[in-house]
Amino acid sequence: YSATTKASVERHFNEYFNFGGFPEISSIIAKRIWLNDIYNKIFFPDLVVRNRIRSENALRLTIRKLAESVKQPTAYNRISNLVKSTGVVCHPNTIMDYVTFLRDACLIFSLTNYVSKFSERETTKKHYFIDNGILHIFLNDDKTFLLENLCAIYLYQKYGDEQLFFYNKNIEVDFYIPEHHTAIQSCYSMRDIQTFEREVNALLKLHSFEHLDKAYIITYDEEKTIIKNDITIKKFSDGIEDTSFTKDNALLELVGLNLANYEVQNVVINYDAKTITTLSYKINAPIIDISPELSET
Repeated sequence: YSATTKASVERHFNEYFNFGGFPEISSIIAKRIWLNDIYNKIFFPDLVVRNRIRSENALRLTIRKLAESVKQPTAYNRISNLVKSTGVVCHPNTIMDYVTFLRDACLIFSLTNYVSKFSERETTKKHYFIDNGILHIFLNDDKTFLLENLCAIYLYQKYGDEQLFFYNKNIEVDFYIPEHHTAIQSCYSMRDIQTFEREVNALLKLHSFEHLDKAYIITYDEEKTIIKNDITIKKFSDGIEDTSFTKDNALLELVGLNLANYEVQNVVINYDAKTITTLSYKINAPIIDISPELSET
């Protein structure tokens, strides 16, 4: 495949990564302005009017604080205090209602901590936006937020909130799927040694608590093979690879989203060692998507 084709693939993926999957977005020039218009059209009729919101300002601040907290578990009390710090009074119960309204309007979805107590599961969650474009209008080009949100979108579509959790007890793991003994970390870049040790060690520790059959670190553009504590972090290249696991050997894969390394018509994220995803920048697209018509350009 030509350099022109690779550049086209990367351009379309970066567009999806930064501006989301609304079908119209690919033909819009002023994408951020268009996304702001979409958000405002949802905000007033689907949130304020439908739910009879008394304080639009409190709701707007809540949404912004949720966007700024995408990567971390957030208690309703904490959001309430953040909103109050701006001079707007907002009770934690009101924040809980706002989050429910946002889920009903299909703006966000929430994940619970697999190892938390029942009361904490209801009050402390990780909240993600249903589309990267909507999230991006609240951020200043923070790629780490966008990558984790994109991973969350894909996993939530595949597993839903009944199977998909995060894990936070002495260690932090971004996504945990206990029924499949699978854990996933999202990390934009592993080039920094401290970041590398933190992300890998989190999966190693989780494997010692909850036996993992599969574990992955999703990065933006890095791939390598690493041996650490008798666990293999394996380089992944073209194709689907069936992997076997023994009692003492779990496989972790450092999976990059550098599309230029893949065949255009067979782009693979080895998410569960059996899944091929082909990229589309249409609404509700998976992590990456390469449409057949794109490969012909």
